[in-house]
Amino acid sequence: MLTYFRFRTHWLSFSIIYIFIFLFSCQSTVTEAQEIDPVYGEPLDELYKTRKVKEVFIERDQYYNGQLLYQRYLFQYFLIDENGYKIRRENSHNNRISNRLDMEYDAKGHLLASTYFQAASGKETAETDRKNIVWVQATQNRYAAPGRENGGEFRWDAINKKWNQISKIKTWVQNDTTYTETRTSYSNSFELTEVSRDFLLGKDKNILRHDYISFSPKGMSEANYYYTKLEDERVVESGKVDFEMEVLTFLERHPEYQRLLFSKNGFKPVVDKVARQSEGTLKPNSTFTYNGAGLLVEKKEYSERTIYQRDAKGRAITERSEHEGSAGRLITYYYNESGLVEKEVRTYSNGAPEETRFYRYSFY
Repeated sequence: MLTYFRFRTHWLSFSIIYIFIFLFSCQSTVTEAQEIDPVYGEPLDELYKTRKVKEVFIERDQYYNGQLLYQRYLFQYFLIDENGYKIRRENSHNNRISNRLDMEYDAKGHLLASTYFQAASGKETAETDRKNIVWVQATQNRYAAPGRENGGEFRWDAINKKWNQISKIKTWVQNDTTYTETRTSYSNSFELTEVSRDFLLGKDKNILRHDYISFSPKGMSEANYYYTKLEDERVVESGKVDFEMEVLTFLERHPEYQRLLFSKNGFKPVVDKVARQSEGTLKPNSTFTYNGAGLLVEKKEYSERTIYQRDAKGRAITERSEHEGSAGRLITYYYNESGLVEKEVRTYSNGAPEETRFYRYSFY
């Protein structure tokens, strides 16, 4: 799902979130809402830039059934540029640093490319060993700005020492809608596999809709419609858009399309035709609540509810998650004299330890 954050040090992911920000950097309301870090309560890149952070080392004690499984090993590593942007992330698997992601940005901080590497040797477990890892290029994603066609996914050919393109991405803006087209390599050609549409809805243009249409050789194969609702430049709700009533009304007016009801590939274009002309019914699966200072204090995502307790500076000191039908979790944050997180203690609702993370920093 699309959260209101741009990046998180604490459980980082590179997914549709970052592509979403890149495509909509021209929408100031969306971009600003996305950049706020839920723990610090401010944009993380600005915080790192102000503090002149160069590197972040995250070490972890990992527990299983309340017993220490792995003792303080390097869990994640981040390299930060002088603008506060993460330009490298290294992750561990089974307590060993094993993969790496490098990021490239333009002058405005928009993501241009990300390159994924795998470690040739997975024996490194400590910081001193990390510097000796032999990295092997694996894949690369290049993100296309509107009007350019150089985006897509590439796979490294280790024999011929070159990047082979396996998908092409083209992005353009038409009638206030941003379109992104993906074509995937099949045999000797690139076939259409996905089209996404992103545009603003609502009386106050405060609803951003995201349509994702998938294609197979037989035609349209899947269509999903999502939305993100904004208030005061903050995301307050997100979920799916339903068009059931609109489709029924359309079929009543156009009975000639009813014969396509039982045709998997034939009826989806009908639904999409209706979806492109309707606002539909919003069905939220996530909501976000803020305090008077505009800081996140509660989020609900499906069956999970998370509550943030903050100090006088707006920083999260606890993050409590509750799950329907299962044990919840509590994260307690500790800060150093510079105002940076130095430790996270994660426990289950019964008090049993899950993990402890330790943060170390280097500076410019």
